[in-house]
Amino acid sequence: MKYLILIAPLLLSMSSSMNQSDSPAQFPYRFAKPDFSFELNEELLEISGLTDFNENQIACVQDEKGRIYILDSESGKIVGNYKFGEAGDYEGITRVGELLYVLRSDGVLFEISNITGNIETKRYETGIPAKNNEGICYDPFSKCLLIGCKSKPGKGSEFSEIRHIYSFDIKSKRISKDPIYELNVSYFREYAEINGID
Repeated sequence: MKYLILIAPLLLSMSSSMNQSDSPAQFPYRFAKPDFSFELNEELLEISGLTDFNENQIACVQDEKGRIYILDSESGKIVGNYKFGEAGDYEGITRVGELLYVLRSDGVLFEISNITGNIETKRYETGIPAKNNEGICYDPFSKCLLIGCKSKPGKGSEFSEIRHIYSFDIKSKRISKDPIYELNVSYFREYAEINGID
């Protein structure tokens, strides 16, 4: 059985000058004690991303089918099922106004409009150098999409703990030339260990 735990988006303020002596902010979420959970339909076994669709519904993307599902946020029941693309490895979804953006693991972005009507899909080749991209969210401050890379930015041991986040400008439809954030995974691991987060 699979359960969906709803967690408010986590906003992290980061700086390239951050070091291990910096004290982290208080982590506001209790992963071991969610406010509520519900059982999902087996069709949703491979959900790889979710976002709010409106105040009563959630949009989620199925990992392999190129489909977006709309769920009732109180019951978890499927209230809509829409095909936006071919089979692929889809890893994230976010909403910007009335548009949905879906991230494929190779960095290709899909912009989906009019999902409940005559659905339209636009595709953007971002050119992100990372081979495995698994996170996307909308940053209302920069009005850009942030894309998180799961794969390391290089082959040497000096890259083993480093991950990058790129910015995609919604107006120009262009990716930032360089990553806007560089994360050191060891900082997050240390913070989780200190604070008993599994």
